[in-house]
Amino acid sequence: MTEMVYDYGKPGILDEGEIRGYKYIAASYGSHPCAYVQIPKGHPYHGSTCNQIDIDCHGGLVFSGRLYRYPGHFAIERDGYWIGWHYAHAGDFTAYPEITMEGHRYTTQEVLADVAQVVKQLVEAAGKEE
Repeated sequence: MTEMVYDYGKPGILDEGEIRGYKYIAASYGSHPCAYVQIPKGHPYHGSTCNQIDIDCHGGLVFSGRLYRYPGHFAIERDGYWIGWHYAHAGDFTAYPEITMEGHRYTTQEVLADVAQVVKQLVEAAGKEE
């Protein structure tokens, strides 16, 4: 595990692993952290869009799909179906070159605690549908 450092020029993976059978990635885009959890095939949310997935996470889900590389940007490339959220909302500290927003500076440990809560919700959702 790597601690979150707010430095726009230093993006990277903070932690990657598995909780209760769900793969996750905690990442830093330098300006702010974000998190992704893979939804396995057969899960009721697999293939759903963000607004169709009933998950409570920081700021709400902002991503659903395959993780792939954006030209010219740091990105994580992984197969499978993933959901994601970030920590660059009002009240969150962000460090972009052109603007800095003051607020809470999330640590890697806080992001991982949120990941665990999302996984718990995904496990519960899978149990309700089976």
